[in-house]
Amino acid sequence: MMPIFDEAVKTWLENGVIVRAPPSPWNSPITFAPKKDANGNPTDYRPCIDPRKINALLESDNYPLPLIDDIFHDLAGSTIFTSLDLKSAFHRLPIRKSDQVKTTFTHRNKQYMFRSAPFGLKHVSSHFMRIMNLILSDLSNVHVYVDDIVIGTPGDSMEKHYQAVSAVIDRLTQHNMILNPQKCHFGKRSVHLLGFCISEKGKSLAPRKLTNIADWPLLCSGKVIIKITKINQKNTF
Repeated sequence: MMPIFDEAVKTWLENGVIVRAPPSPWNSPITFAPKKDANGNPTDYRPCIDPRKINALLESDNYPLPLIDDIFHDLAGSTIFTSLDLKSAFHRLPIRKSDQVKTTFTHRNKQYMFRSAPFGLKHVSSHFMRIMNLILSDLSNVHVYVDDIVIGTPGDSMEKHYQAVSAVIDRLTQHNMILNPQKCHFGKRSVHLLGFCISEKGKSLAPRKLTNIADWPLLCSGKVIIKITKINQKNTF
């Protein structure tokens, strides 16, 4: 994992995401979150600080996230879809200078701190959702869940669809939001959103979800059956 951590620190430094930290009692451990492709296969790992002790001291941001079912309902009737992926979205959120030291971590015996929000801080999703609504809420045919963006248009006019997509991209560009082109999908009949495949027929489980289900243990005991049943009660299929 160390080469992955080395590369991340190098990139963060080059992009101004982190700087050397002054001596302080703050220091968060590093953990590695797996990245997966659309089929649920691990592709890489993302180093991130373990923010639990920081989160315990943070005030909650109660700005509401949209209900997933509402997004699916609003997309009903759409036939052409585009999904946009923002690159390092949370790193667009600056941290107040006096608080940056609280994000200190250690890499190869040197301490660094984040100048912008690291992955995992508890209020970041709500704060980012607020910003995205301010940026995009007046545009039609666009649906946002934190940093997941889907544009859906009815009918068969690719020209009208790309006009809607262009308006969204122009607005993101105006606010210094950068797209990850390798993870954007344009003018498709179906796209993935929040673990589901969205098309004009509605929503269905994405292959990644089906892969996870295939990995469930055989129902060989009452305890396993009860556990799986409880999981299903919390999910919408």
